Amino acid sequence: MTLQQLSSASGVSVGYLSQVERGNATPTLGTLSQIAAALDVDADFFVRTPRTVDSLTRGAARPRFAVAGSSIEYEQIGAERAGHEMTSYVMNVPPGYESETVTHVGEEIIYILEGEISQMVGEREYLMTAGDSLLGALRLARPESEKVLIVGAGTVGKSLCQAFGAGFPNATQSIWNRTTSKAHDLANEMGNVSVAEDLEAAVREADIIVSATMSSEPVIKGDWLRPGQHLNLIGAYRPDMRETDDTALQRSKVYVDSFDTTLDHIGELKIPLAEGAIERGHVLADFYGIDGFETGGAEDITLFKNGGGAHLDLMTGRYILDCWQAARQSWNDTNLDG
Repeated sequence: MTLQQLSSASGVSVGYLSQVERGNATPTLGTLSQIAAALDVDADFFVRTPRTVDSLTRGAARPRFAVAGSSIEYEQIGAERAGHEMTSYVMNVPPGYESETVTHVGEEIIYILEGEISQMVGEREYLMTAGDSLLGALRLARPESEKVLIVGAGTVGKSLCQAFGAGFPNATQSIWNRTTSKAHDLANEMGNVSVAEDLEAAVREADIIVSATMSSEPVIKGDWLRPGQHLNLIGAYRPDMRETDDTALQRSKVYVDSFDTTLDHIGELKIPLAEGAIERGHVLADFYGIDGFETGGAEDITLFKNGGGAHLDLMTGRYILDCWQAARQSWNDTNLDG
C-alpha cells in the first residue's frame, strides 16, 4: 500500500504519514487507530501490547508502553481479547503536553483520574476536571445562580474553581479555608476569585456552596442555608466524616452519585440515617436514575453528596458500549437487509 492509498483509507494526510514514517512526528493513539483500521490490523500491532485469554489484568502486570518519541506513557487496563473492538488505557500525560489535531472513526471516552486536561472538539474547548460533582450542580442548582462559594482550598480546590467556572460562567467565585493564607494563595493563582473571611456570612450570601474538606465535624450549618441554594458536598468519604449537619439534610432535597457507595458508607448520610435524623426515602435519586434529579425552585434547598468511586467509570463505559452497539445494529439493519 502506498502512502497515498493509506492516506485515502485512513484520513491522515500524506505529509503527516511521511513524517511519522521518517520518525519526525509522533502520532497519538487516536491517529494510530486510524492507520490501524486502514491496514486492517489492531492498534496494538504498532505498540506490541500482548493479547490475553484471561479476563483479569493485575495492576502490576499491566502492559505499559509509549509510542516512539512521545512523552505520554500508556497502561492497558483491560484484558484485550480477539474480537473485542474496545480497548481501555490509562494515559499519563506530562504537564504542558499538546497533541496534534486528529479526526478519526469511532468513539473515545476520557475520564480524568487526576489533574486536568483541556480538549478541543471542533471549535469548542472543554476543560475536563471534577466533572461528576459539576454534573450534580448543573442538574440541581438554579441556572441563574450568581455566587459560588468554594469551601476548602486543598487538593481539588483549583479543579472546582475551574469546573464551576465553566458550568456557571456568569457567576462570581469566592474561597473560604480554615487557613486563610491558603485561600489567598489559591485566589491569587486563579486570578478571578475572592477570599471569604467569614464562613457563615459567605454561606448565607452564596447561591451555590461547594465543600471539599477533610472534616469529621460539620463545617456548614443548616441554619445558615436559605431557600434557592444548592449545597454540593464532595469532601467526606469515611464513615466518621461529615461536612454538614442534620439540619441541612432535613431542610434539603437530597441526591447522591450512588446509593450503594454513600448511604451505608459515608458519615454524611450513614450517621443521620442510623440516628433517625432522616429516613431512607429522604434521599431522592442517584446517577443511576438521573432523570429524578430536579432543579431546585426558589423555595427549595438542594443538596448533592458525591461519594466518588469506580461506579462512575462503569456507568460511563456502559453508556459508551450501549451507544456503540446501537450504532452497529443500526448500520447492520441499513446495510445488510436483503
